[in-house]
Amino acid sequence: MRRAILPALVALVAMPSPATAGWAQPVVPVSPRAEAADLDIRDPSLAEVGGVPYVAWSEYDRAEQNYDVRVARVDAATGAWVQPWAGVGDFDGGINRSSLHDGREPSLASIDGVPWVAWVERDGTNDELRVARLDSVTNRWVQPWTGVSDFYGGINQRSGVGANAGFPSLASIGGVPYVAWAEAADTGSELRVARLEGDAWEQAWPGVTNDYGGINQSTNGFATLPSLASVGGVPYVAWAEYDGTNYEARVARLDAATRGWEQPWAGVSDGSGGINESTVRTAFEPSLTSIGGVPYLAWDEYDGTNTDVRVARLSAGAWSQPWAGVSTTSGGVEGPTTHYADEPSVAAVGGVPFVAWRDSQGTNYEIRAARLGGGAWSQPWTGVVSRPAAGEAGQPSLAPIGGVPFVAWREAGATRNGRPHVGRLEPEFTSESAVPTLTGATLTAEVRTFGIPYPIGFEYGTTFEHQTAPAAGPADSQPVMVGSRIGGLTPATAVRFRPFAIAGLPAPRVLGRPGAFSTLSPPDTTPRDTTPPAFVGPVRAAPRTFVVGPRRRTAGARRKRGTTFRYRLTEAARVVFTIERRHGRRHRRIGGLRQQAGAGANAKRFSGRIGRRRLSPGRYRAALIATDAVGNTSRATRVAFRVVRGR
Repeated sequence: MRRAILPALVALVAMPSPATAGWAQPVVPVSPRAEAADLDIRDPSLAEVGGVPYVAWSEYDRAEQNYDVRVARVDAATGAWVQPWAGVGDFDGGINRSSLHDGREPSLASIDGVPWVAWVERDGTNDELRVARLDSVTNRWVQPWTGVSDFYGGINQRSGVGANAGFPSLASIGGVPYVAWAEAADTGSELRVARLEGDAWEQAWPGVTNDYGGINQSTNGFATLPSLASVGGVPYVAWAEYDGTNYEARVARLDAATRGWEQPWAGVSDGSGGINESTVRTAFEPSLTSIGGVPYLAWDEYDGTNTDVRVARLSAGAWSQPWAGVSTTSGGVEGPTTHYADEPSVAAVGGVPFVAWRDSQGTNYEIRAARLGGGAWSQPWTGVVSRPAAGEAGQPSLAPIGGVPFVAWREAGATRNGRPHVGRLEPEFTSESAVPTLTGATLTAEVRTFGIPYPIGFEYGTTFEHQTAPAAGPADSQPVMVGSRIGGLTPATAVRFRPFAIAGLPAPRVLGRPGAFSTLSPPDTTPRDTTPPAFVGPVRAAPRTFVVGPRRRTAGARRKRGTTFRYRLTEAARVVFTIERRHGRRHRRIGGLRQQAGAGANAKRFSGRIGRRRLSPGRYRAALIATDAVGNTSRATRVAFRVVRGR
């Protein structure tokens, strides 16, 4: 940990926490060998190279008792981390000058679409600064610079005993490699910057000597932890410098006219960098970036009780922190002011400032991230980047990959060494629905994008074998609705679907919950029977005058009683007989009978009783209506009859 080079200010650890939501680790492990052998890793550095995430780290080689510098990238075809470089083995990452020497503190950058790495390597006498790039022809990491040997990287100002280099920061400025580092001098530690001219590293700035890098505020002080960035094509470098009382956060830029490093900001003096919230409290671990052509600096600052993460930007010649919640005891970034927050890493994601840091509530460390929006820093996602259940996480490195924030960090368990981890911010699908048609559907999903225009589409089919073309979703901080129309499906078919998003990488995708629907059934094209049944001729009741028959027929009955309705139909139908009694000119319904009749002649015996009810003597009529099998109904036809008393 970087703070190990200085007297400890505060000693804290991190607290366990549940799994994250929003932030996820889609590709693990980064280093299969480290996972399998329980080897220690440190100092992860993340960068996007040609749209692909690369991560560098130092990994302990237990067999040879030293650290190797390693680099991995994500394979687009498999979505796995790979180290496909010549010379990589269990005891060599293919980058160190010597596989027997310690390599540590790598800094990774993309320069003209090629990965470059700066690191510090112990040569047996002192720590040398080295830079290598990946050669596309040989697929090897090479150091083709003047002066490089087994004992010198061709970059340091000094190479004697005790002339140690440390904490390199590599950047592309105008397509030219620049590297900043801290170098031990006779009277302290010097901040230095070199650039590559042809095949030689040079420090072409006024005032550079063996004991001075031409950048520090003080030539006999202690400068460390540089962070280098290109701001509008101009080199800017930030560092922490001890002023005799505490560490100050400072930033300098290279003046094109004088070719010298300058700090033309309001408030700069021997005791202040013009950036700290307080000039009497320690500011440390600066992280510099350019956002919209404006320099932004993140650092951690001790407030008398704990450390706060702070971010400032340069505006009208002065560094300011114009965010909601900023005070002398809060940077307005990490949330609770009682947390211990340090090791910030700041970057622009789609032109929006993001910052990641190490955070503790007093039990153990976790990794958090925040974004700037509406004048305030917020963490709108559920959970954190990483909160190990046991152990701690630290050393975050934040970078945009495909327009999506990614973070690399070191995570150590309670009983194991540190491991490299990389996570990304993923959208959260909260609901999905489908409106089917005969041969397709309109698919819809609600999603939280956290202001990032993730490409979003839908997979569908029996086994999700089809997909829609992903389209950039709305970059809104609130949940948004996205939709797509699909077609070419078979009617009356069950279909599964689910939304997906591309989060910086083609694979693996971010998948929403699966849903299902069925396409509509085709309409019935069979010609429909619309002809109602009809009665042929009149309906007859024989006899038309009758005596109501007994409830049940007996053997001694003298004569037949009741009547029989006879009628003819054009087709089979169900016939309803409605019995009505005549009252003057009106008829009142008494009850009804039913019969399933066939086409042609039909007869229905009627005793004069409806259920248990016996018709009283009087004048009646029966109204007949026939309904066929498809619901066509005939016109009513009627027949009159009379009930008399029995004799």
